[in-house]
Amino acid sequence: CWVCLGGVVVGALLGIYKQQAAAIDQTAKFSDSIGIQTSALTELRHAAALSGVANKDLDKSLENMTRRTADAAFKGTGPLADTLKALQINAQDLNKLKPDEQLGVMADALSGIESQSERTRIAYELFGKSGTGMLKVIEGGAAGIDAMRAEAVALGISLDRIDANKHTPNTPNTPNTPNT
Repeated sequence: CWVCLGGVVVGALLGIYKQQAAAIDQTAKFSDSIGIQTSALTELRHAAALSGVANKDLDKSLENMTRRTADAAFKGTGPLADTLKALQINAQDLNKLKPDEQLGVMADALSGIESQSERTRIAYELFGKSGTGMLKVIEGGAAGIDAMRAEAVALGISLDRIDANKHTPNTPNTPNTPNT
């Protein structure tokens, strides 16, 4: 029955679309929650994937980094405060940057440290438990991150907020989904 088969295929494609739309929605909401552009987050997720780091680990690392940077800037405390001083990075200036820019500054600072043990310690202070995995993402410094981000753009997998809104459930562009 070709009609039945067609219905199954359409149903499967709709299921895949809804799953992707939910993932895009989650990406947009998470990027809003930590103050990073959706495009920057999707590009960093590509960099993480190239480095063998899962999206959830990247997300948690960015969340930890932004929170710990703010603690160091506003309270002068937290696991990162003394480390930033030792690296001669002004916590207040770092805190004014977007998370992807903060990551670039820290990547450059960590690439200048010869001791793997010291890099691991700082990565743990900066990112939390996912810090050791994040060392793979930032090992080429800001330039390495920028190159992986540029690849995401070239591949067409960088997604900005406008594109994300087009695919978010309950928007006018989502087929067969009522607006609420």
